[in-house]
Amino acid sequence: MEVGVLKDKEDSEPLENNKKHRTGIQKLFYISNISRPYISSAVGRLHRRVDSPAKKNLNAVKRIGQYSKRTADFELLLLACKDAKLIGYMDANWAEDQKDRKSTSCYAFFNGGEVITWMSRKQSIAASSSTEAEYISVAQACQEVWLHKLLEDFKINEAKPTIMYEDN
Repeated sequence: MEVGVLKDKEDSEPLENNKKHRTGIQKLFYISNISRPYISSAVGRLHRRVDSPAKKNLNAVKRIGQYSKRTADFELLLLACKDAKLIGYMDANWAEDQKDRKSTSCYAFFNGGEVITWMSRKQSIAASSSTEAEYISVAQACQEVWLHKLLEDFKINEAKPTIMYEDN
């Protein structure tokens, strides 16, 4: 998605009928949750304008759709490896949304260098500092305890604590 698409709402005329925008966002949400983690942040940000989108928002939805179509043959591979370790990376931005000053959290967990789960979501509360926004992101990522059970089910015993990286 182009930089600044959501910054200046007044720059673009509103859509009279947002059915195409809603349909496009629904399809992109499905794709991002199933197999395209790298578009989930852009799709989440565009979803915030689903009630009153502008023409440039619809253009951004179309652009992401075209990108997804061009990269349809790309695959997520889970390769077997001996020393597979569960590692998490998380981050948050502080007060990105200019309307309600809420931040966006994101995380990704890797096992043996391959991504196995990811999330990008607007936080439910407004953080009063960047540190608090990062803390909320870490707390959300730490709730992914089911990953240890999943690895156990696959006979990959994860005896050590999960390594988690955060930039604050």
